[in-house]
Amino acid sequence: MTWRLALILLLATGLPGGGRLPAQDVVVSLGHGVVWSRKDISAPLEGWLQVVTFDASKVKVEVLARQDRETALPMHRWMTEARAIAGCNGGYFDPATFAPSGLQVVEGLATGKYQQFGEWGGGFGVRSGKAQIWTEQEILAMPTFEAESFVQCSPVLVDGVRRFTGAGEDVRARRTFIAHDGGARWALGVTSGIGLRELAELLVNQGAGLLGFKVSRALNLDGGPSTGLWGRDEKGKVVVHEKEMWSVKNCVVIRPLQ
Repeated sequence: MTWRLALILLLATGLPGGGRLPAQDVVVSLGHGVVWSRKDISAPLEGWLQVVTFDASKVKVEVLARQDRETALPMHRWMTEARAIAGCNGGYFDPATFAPSGLQVVEGLATGKYQQFGEWGGGFGVRSGKAQIWTEQEILAMPTFEAESFVQCSPVLVDGVRRFTGAGEDVRARRTFIAHDGGARWALGVTSGIGLRELAELLVNQGAGLLGFKVSRALNLDGGPSTGLWGRDEKGKVVVHEKEMWSVKNCVVIRPLQ
């Protein structure tokens, strides 16, 4: 079995179980300082993590959205059409109406309204060309919230020394997240089946090894059937396509600087 076939089978089967393939990390440059990697995680969890890391000062980061289900595209076509380097699914939305769950801003145009989540609420966006993760407290403290791009989601997984410890059922599912080091280094990531508290703990305890930097702030994005990650190299070859299971409302994309 070639390593490429082994990788494809591992990504297709999700959380390793019986008949698990041998652990093997893969790292590929996508150009423009963007790197995709797939790594096995273990002790106490067993599964995998795929992550796209980048320097936000060297690329353009933004939120894109589709108007309705009729105009929605599979992520592979969407990312290709947008000439993206890489991208992942964004925030929560209503599958029935295809409306965003909360506030969404695309190219400065707002859709929906911010919905308060509580202590661990927040969102990701871009203001004055700078990518940021805001907590709900920061958003509500602003007299007027303005951004070129924004997508609301929750929970905030890591906020400095704090990590998400919310009570209630913590279902293990595929997860999508976005994180940064407090500066220009960022990561878009997807995981195999993992709980929210487990993901927060993983990012705090193993972030440096998995992402290449210590996580300062991280936000959970939509997971489960929305989970998707896509990226291509400088020659246009698609090197990662963790396929979403249904059409998604919005996504976070990385594109070359114009």
